[in-house]
Amino acid sequence: MESESITEISPPPAKKAKVEHEAAETTADKTVSEDVKATSGETAATSSNTKHSRQCHVSESDVGITQYVSSHQGFTAIIKQRYSDFIVNEVSDEGTVVHLTSTDLPQEVEEQVALTPEPNILSEENQAKLQALLDDTDKKATILIEAALDKEVRTKMHKAIKSLFPSLNSNTVEEDGQKMLRITKMKADQRTRPEWKPSRGNYCRFVLYKENKDTMDAINLISRLARLKTQLFSYAGTKDKRAKTSQEITAFRVTANKLQAVNARLRNMMMGNFSYVKDTLKLGQLRGNHFQIVLRNVTGTDDQITSAMTSLKTRGFINYYGMQRFGTTSIPTHHVGRALLHGQWMEAVDLILKPRESGDDSMRKCREAWGKSRDASAALRYVPSHHSIERTLLEALMRQGETNYANALQALPRNTRLMYAHAYQSYVWNSMTSRRLDEFGYKVKVGDLVIPHSINWERKVEAGESKMLPTVVTEENQSEYSMQDLVLPLPGHDVIYPEGEVGSWYRELMEKDDLDIDNMKQKNKDYSLPGDYRHLLVTPRDVTWDVMMYNDFTVPLSRGDLDVMFNKPQPESLKDGKFRALRLEFSLPSSTYATMALRDILKIDTSSSFQTSLNVTTPTDGETVKTSVSSS
Repeated sequence: MESESITEISPPPAKKAKVEHEAAETTADKTVSEDVKATSGETAATSSNTKHSRQCHVSESDVGITQYVSSHQGFTAIIKQRYSDFIVNEVSDEGTVVHLTSTDLPQEVEEQVALTPEPNILSEENQAKLQALLDDTDKKATILIEAALDKEVRTKMHKAIKSLFPSLNSNTVEEDGQKMLRITKMKADQRTRPEWKPSRGNYCRFVLYKENKDTMDAINLISRLARLKTQLFSYAGTKDKRAKTSQEITAFRVTANKLQAVNARLRNMMMGNFSYVKDTLKLGQLRGNHFQIVLRNVTGTDDQITSAMTSLKTRGFINYYGMQRFGTTSIPTHHVGRALLHGQWMEAVDLILKPRESGDDSMRKCREAWGKSRDASAALRYVPSHHSIERTLLEALMRQGETNYANALQALPRNTRLMYAHAYQSYVWNSMTSRRLDEFGYKVKVGDLVIPHSINWERKVEAGESKMLPTVVTEENQSEYSMQDLVLPLPGHDVIYPEGEVGSWYRELMEKDDLDIDNMKQKNKDYSLPGDYRHLLVTPRDVTWDVMMYNDFTVPLSRGDLDVMFNKPQPESLKDGKFRALRLEFSLPSSTYATMALRDILKIDTSSSFQTSLNVTTPTDGETVKTSVSSS
């Protein structure tokens, strides 16, 4: 039976959710005033603050990002000044854009379950024993009753007990060579657990809407409130923290009713569009993401904006791995990855724990303690609980000996270790892409590798399935391919490299890092990377844009799914607005970075240090605050 929506069932929680939703960003930005200090890119780039931040943060050129597709004149804008300026909706495996539209429960077919046991399957004597057990105040009381030798008859006996005495458990045991049924009382949580209906699939599939929260943080919160294990939840991909996002989640044998009940206790989160399905979501099981992005404090003219957006729509952008792949501190993640690929375990640990300019006071003290004495226990005293990587590493060093670096690294989650290794592959790919475009331009040449670019939107690679192999461009087939088809490999033991100079560049770069391109297999399988292929260029789909004028940077200029559900009006441009904003929408295939598309539009550095220098606000107490910017 379909229930009413949550906003109608529970008016007070829904009303509270709406108020909290509307006030959330005001709270998040309470340290800044309503006035935005307009800062040109040139002024910001030469400020002392920017110079200092560039000394202790990774820049685009440090990770191989140097080229642009477009030829228009760039302009400055603030990327993600507020988290509501980034709205991300998953594009499902079926190609539909995922939206939260309802919190109603799914309709289910009523099942007729035969509860009447077969006559005489349980003797009156056995039924009396079962009733006596039920009446016994001892919760741990147990009885044995004689079971039939025939398995089919025993099965009927189990069903009869379940039907007549639903709060008792029965299982078959053997006592002195005789088959018996052991009967025990159900625990309290078993008695209250609803039976899973056979007509459902094994999974509840739903849309998770969240604001300013990581995907895993959101799942951890839902699990805690619903008293469920996080392992029951699966998803196709993680979504940004500083954004409003909607994505699909599956939960193993969790009812929609249980999840819907949690909604009233969530802030800036909501679950809905519930259904029951047979299969779980797997990582990577999506087509991509649809973005609604607001760029604020835009300096470009209408002509510049039109030129930039037309280029994005028709020519696309360079498919670089974005800055968040490499971290935001002075120690980029690919340096750690390089040490891991070398098997230099002590160096990898030192890179993770060594002192750096940025970070909170507690982590600075932790790193200083490690740098001075290499004493894990001394350093661990300063580590906050949310710094899980450093804490896990130091705790492992204390347990396994402070020189057992290899085993300490193994204590880190496998995905974390792979993140470092993959960052090195990404650095090589970015560097090779920039050099290929710089030296040979935007034409397919003999010796290049190509894969039809439509595969970006259509391919579904399941676990164990081989990746699609590229074609080598020859004089005979050169005319059949465009730059959109061009791929370069991420280095590994199961890829081929372009012929000629481009292939030699890979060897040259990796030799500088003392890595053998011909010997990428390692004993430790985590660092034995097979490699893959990635298209140099990506062209977004569904590209639209408009220019808006505004005065107050705390007022959202676009609507997320929750705004639409609460019937909030579409923000409109102010005729007398002081500031210009560019509002744009587009869809990207999975594993591509929206900030790299924005980089090609603006022609500015997307590193967090540079973006922070643009995003300067002046609070009422006169203190200058820079709000951090993370990429998507």
